[in-house]
Amino acid sequence: MSQPTHSRVMFLLFLLSGLLIGCSSGKGLSGRVVNGQSPGGRLVQTADVDPLSIPGRGVAGATIELIRDPRSMNRRVVSRTRSASDGSFVLEVDAFGAGWMVEEWLFRCTHPRNKTLEFIHQMPSDLSSFLLIFDMTSGAPEPGIGDMEAERERMRRELERYGR
Repeated sequence: MSQPTHSRVMFLLFLLSGLLIGCSSGKGLSGRVVNGQSPGGRLVQTADVDPLSIPGRGVAGATIELIRDPRSMNRRVVSRTRSASDGSFVLEVDAFGAGWMVEEWLFRCTHPRNKTLEFIHQMPSDLSSFLLIFDMTSGAPEPGIGDMEAERERMRRELERYGR
C-alpha cells in the first residue's frame, strides 16, 4: 500500500472510530424519587440540574428502569439504577439513537413499599437540561399504570393469535 493510500485508510478508520464512540457515549439522566401527594412521573426541563432542588423527602432504594420499545414485543430494559439515601439517581442512557431518534421510552420506578410508577415519553436530546422525577405514594406494590396493563393484554392476545 502506498503512503497516501495508507494515510487515507488510517484517517477513515480514525473518523469511523470517533463516530462510533460518539454514538455510544454514555450519558446520564439525573433525577430524584420523592414522596408525593399524588403518584406520577415526569421529565422536567430545568436550568438547575441539581436533583436535590426537587422538594420532598427522598425515597431510598427505589429501582429506576429505562425500557426501549415499550409497546412492542421486542421491549427491553436498556438501563437500571437505584436511588440513593436522598432519593437522587443517575440513569445511564447508553443506547444507540437515544435522544435523536424519534421513539418512545418507558420510564419505570418500583419500590417494595410504594406503588409502581410508569410513564411513556420521548427521550430528550440534551439530557443535561432535564430531570426525571418520580412522586411515589405509599401503598402495596402493584403493576404499572392502566394503559400498560391494556398493552400487556394486547400483547398476550397477539401471542395467542400467532402462536408462541
